[in-house]
Amino acid sequence: GKECPLPPRRDGVVPTRLPNTVLAATVDGRYRGSEFPHRGGLYGTLDGGETWIRISGRTGDIAAIEFPNNKLRDAPVRDVVADFSGLTDKFYATVPGRRVLHRNDPSADEIFTSRGIYRSVLGGMIWQDITGDLPAPLLNDSIRIELAVSPVGDHPVYAAIIGRNRQMTGVFRGVTGADDTVTWTQLPNVP
Repeated sequence: GKECPLPPRRDGVVPTRLPNTVLAATVDGRYRGSEFPHRGGLYGTLDGGETWIRISGRTGDIAAIEFPNNKLRDAPVRDVVADFSGLTDKFYATVPGRRVLHRNDPSADEIFTSRGIYRSVLGGMIWQDITGDLPAPLLNDSIRIELAVSPVGDHPVYAAIIGRNRQMTGVFRGVTGADDTVTWTQLPNVP
């Protein structure tokens, strides 16, 4: 089918080093008052915003780009950040555990089984799940997972998990090892 001309409301936007290429994280699947047949997700544009490709949940050939092993599932994406410090650009994206539909009724929440943190080293088009050993109860209850990449040292990625009660439930530091896996360590004494 025809791609939408613009992504739904953006919750995080990051440019890439490629000309006219931008990634946009979206949680809300609404567009100009009508409902898409999908929830939000990660979108990308290769032409400066003229057209947008939905990356979340996509496999196969899209705009002449092959997506055979994309692990970024069909779900809302809350945040996207970039790390341009190395020879290979890295992008990180987050999928929350839930979306609150009725503040006083947790049973009405929309639940996302693909919750966690994802990384791309291929221009933001193909993603791998790097959630690893982050605590499942915190992820399942999360309404947001916010990211930041340190500009110094080994450029760890930091993840702040915000629970359904809108309180920060944990902050974690992720470091990529020699085998390309990410090890997460919880920071003590989170405010």
